[in-house]
Amino acid sequence: MVAIDAGHGGPDYLGAVFKDAQGRVLVIEKDINLQVAKLLAGILVSRGYRVLLTRDGDYTLTPFSSPDLNERVGKEQQARVDLANQAGADIIVSIHFNGYDDARLRGTETYYNMARPFAQKNRRLAEAVHAGILASLKTAGYASADRGINSDESIGSRYSQRWSFLLGANPGFARPSQMPGIIGEALFVTNPDEAGLLQDARIMQAVAKGYADGIERYFAQEERAA
Repeated sequence: MVAIDAGHGGPDYLGAVFKDAQGRVLVIEKDINLQVAKLLAGILVSRGYRVLLTRDGDYTLTPFSSPDLNERVGKEQQARVDLANQAGADIIVSIHFNGYDDARLRGTETYYNMARPFAQKNRRLAEAVHAGILASLKTAGYASADRGINSDESIGSRYSQRWSFLLGANPGFARPSQMPGIIGEALFVTNPDEAGLLQDARIMQAVAKGYADGIERYFAQEERAA
């Protein structure tokens, strides 16, 4: 089973946002995360995989009401990890799109955790999905900048944690994930060119297909190694 996590969600957990010169919001990360998650689920089901969506609409699993950001995000991520653990998922794939203050930044990067008992599987999954997304985008007509496969420490540091909540085993995070996983950042919402691409249905389909191709490659590799 593949647990698919559409990052963010609900009215208070938007993720990255792109606004035009007039200040109009054109792209909200939570929405495109969900769009790709649903497309990916459809592709995987058509290829014979079982899937779990941690969310299938615009909501969070927790009230997301604490005044403390770390607590809000930690509780929400714990709820999503709990779903994947309870379902006995083989992997968890969290779909995100990047955002940064510098609108010039662009490209594709994928995060994994290097400190779990299944760290090597994490890396192999990251490598397979990263390559899949880059190849699929290129086929769709966009040669994305390769920003590499990176440790999730930079994500954890945003919340005063060693690792990301979703992939790591941080002190105080009671029930860490029990399966290999990655966080994908296919393109930058905050880059004007890539924000334009994210409004193109062909590109969204290409991102979803890239995830699916990478997941399939990962499982094939693991089967051969068994």
